[in-house]
Amino acid sequence: MPRSPSPSPPAGQPSTASDAGDAVKAIYVFANEKGGMTDINRGKINEIIAQLSQSSAYTAKLLKSDRRVDETVALLQQKLQLSDEGARRSAAAVVARQVAALEASRRADRCCAVIDFDMFYAAVEIRDRPELADKPVAVGGIGMISTANYVARRWGVRSAMPGFIGQALCRRGPEFGMPRGELVFVRPDFAKYTAVAEVARAIFREYDPKMTAGSLDEAYLDLTDHLHKRARDGGGGGAGDDSGDCDGGGEGERRGTALTGEALGELAGEVVGEIRARVKEATRGLTTSAGIGPNFLLAKIAADVRKPDGQFCTGWSREAVLSFLAPLPVRKVPGVGRVMEKVLSKALGVSSCGELLSRAAEARLLFTPGSADSLLRKSLGWEEGGREEAAGEALQKGISCERTFRPTGDEAELGETLRRLCASLAEEMAARQLRGRTVTLKMKTSDFDLLTRDSSAARPVGAAEELQAHVVPLLAREQRRATSAGGGRLRLRLMGVRVSKLEKER
Repeated sequence: MPRSPSPSPPAGQPSTASDAGDAVKAIYVFANEKGGMTDINRGKINEIIAQLSQSSAYTAKLLKSDRRVDETVALLQQKLQLSDEGARRSAAAVVARQVAALEASRRADRCCAVIDFDMFYAAVEIRDRPELADKPVAVGGIGMISTANYVARRWGVRSAMPGFIGQALCRRGPEFGMPRGELVFVRPDFAKYTAVAEVARAIFREYDPKMTAGSLDEAYLDLTDHLHKRARDGGGGGAGDDSGDCDGGGEGERRGTALTGEALGELAGEVVGEIRARVKEATRGLTTSAGIGPNFLLAKIAADVRKPDGQFCTGWSREAVLSFLAPLPVRKVPGVGRVMEKVLSKALGVSSCGELLSRAAEARLLFTPGSADSLLRKSLGWEEGGREEAAGEALQKGISCERTFRPTGDEAELGETLRRLCASLAEEMAARQLRGRTVTLKMKTSDFDLLTRDSSAARPVGAAEELQAHVVPLLAREQRRATSAGGGRLRLRLMGVRVSKLEKER
């Protein structure tokens, strides 16, 4: 009989200091690890985060949401306990058939790479201001941090963290084995970051003309055709600190022959090292990290393994892929967020990808067929879609830009923020040659209520002026509604602009 995880105390009612840290980690994205944070005192840092956040309206809202997750977990635990042996055998049989079908079609003839800049925004700023190199730096402001450098991460400071918390962590460093520090805030310059990203993309397109940008700092390349061409031409790769991270056949084995599996990976290691070296030179010293594998799901996960300034290859065989995935926390898998992570942990006792695979039959009993199928595929390292899905389904879902700031109801200030958002998004869309037919304005009020309003375009739009023409009236309408409702001015702490129903420019 599979083990049944013991119920956890209700959210918002931790029983110990350790529980308090776990509760913080469960509700805040910024209380979880990021590259460069493996050796920090996470428990103490999370206690400080809890102290600084416990009385905020945002925390109250998150805890309320977390209590609903706990209710869902309790229902799932009960459902699992009530399932009979026949249902368990049936679920196990379905999973066995699915695994056999997926393994029979596992591919070893494709090579994908995900290349990701290291601390991109911060790296660009430090490149231009070298005096910041040994200081804890955060790009953003006291309201929200967009990126933190690796020095700041030693204090537990990271992206998506409110700036005042990052500042407090640096100043309270002695409480968790670090000296007292002073976090340096740098205002973001998205026009500059977009220009740097386009320098790298020009290089990426030489290796994959159809490369996809997941964001300004992340690129998805299918290297299969390029690698086969190199092998046919008898060419090796270029230089790179981590060349040859995939074991495989030697030069004689791959020249003039079809590349598959590890031989494909060996040449890919050389080529990715070459790409990274070229990007570093072209961007005047900015480093990247990369993941290499038989699909974009695995490549994306692998891109985090040797951060910063490294690369990792998953291998191509079933054994290599499962060995790579087995110890990884499920949160490392794209598409598994904090809510699903908690549900899997509390309802199934699952924390790693290996455990998820071993309990796939129980997962099928608890979740919808679609969710269970997706979890099974992820635990096998099986990509469900193409590069667009791995990159966040850019062409299907849309492209966006948002900013967090101090709560304000000043109409001129909000209007200027909206103008800058449209300008930044237009630059990114132009760089990716995209236009879209639906423009969405996202607003988060000072009370953390989220509002979204859409506007449809008669023809595809993408220029800053076109985006403004759609979102400015949406903001004005919400401001009028707030005033007429008797609540005073509309006070916002976040705004974002999103364009969807995308298509490539012709």
